[in-house]
Amino acid sequence: MPPFHWYLEGDRVVLNAYVLIKVASGHEKPVLSKLRELNNVDCADLVYGIYDIILKVSVKNVEELDDFVFGVIRQMEGVMETMTCICSGGEKDESS
Repeated sequence: MPPFHWYLEGDRVVLNAYVLIKVASGHEKPVLSKLRELNNVDCADLVYGIYDIILKVSVKNVEELDDFVFGVIRQMEGVMETMTCICSGGEKDESS
């Protein structure tokens, strides 16, 4: 069994992950707005709890995920912490 769940979208291999984001107080809505504009983001919502925002992202591979989390998300003003959860199984979500 492979360590991560991949599927094909046309000729593109896709890896799904959820990214939980903790932001500084007062930055929730501006960060959410910026995140929703990004190509790799399938869904972004404000949530209650330890983290403030949850994203569902689709990327080609783990390297692209690294670049996206470290090079884009963590560089945004107000982002304090992230936790990435790579999807490991299940079927492709046809609603995405």
